[in-house]
Amino acid sequence: LCLYFTSKKKRNGNIETELHAFLRANLPSSKRPNFVRELTELPHSEAGKVDFKTLSKMFEEEEILI
Repeated sequence: LCLYFTSKKKRNGNIETELHAFLRANLPSSKRPNFVRELTELPHSEAGKVDFKTLSKMFEEEEILI
């Protein structure tokens, strides 16, 4: 399970670390994503839908575990 997100607010610190802590405190381990990544924007296909193939290729070698 992967979690990709965007944020309109500029934040000090590492939002990914804060999100990890929030998810650990509020979700059972079976429901938490294994991979979390903040993006400036989500890639879209020509049809305007989120392009999940591009997302998976962007971070194939990288893992951020919760």
